[in-house]
Amino acid sequence: MRWEVPDPKGAGHTYFAAMESDGGAAPRFFDGETSSINTTHGKFLTYPPAHTIQGSYLATSPGTTTLTVPVADVGGNSKATLYSITGLTVTQATASSTGDTIFNQIDATRPFDFTP
Repeated sequence: MRWEVPDPKGAGHTYFAAMESDGGAAPRFFDGETSSINTTHGKFLTYPPAHTIQGSYLATSPGTTTLTVPVADVGGNSKATLYSITGLTVTQATASSTGDTIFNQIDATRPFDFTP
């Protein structure tokens, strides 16, 4: 999932939390701030892992992924409104840890805002 946190001093931040399973291996859970593939300008959004987080996955229908994101990992403001929270399902040819993986979006939730 990803979400926006505005910053009055600049463009703001787009944070994410994710579960990844490469080739059917046990899932791993991480969070960070979105990036783009290094070219002359940002063309493709990426989700490079910055921190390992706690998470779980229940594979039985309908399937549930639970992610526990430390506030310190995503801006440090527990009272910040999170804008445009969107859950995504994607595939990609290589692990996110490479930092330059182009993904294929399969599905997404409707975005929503959350005020703590």
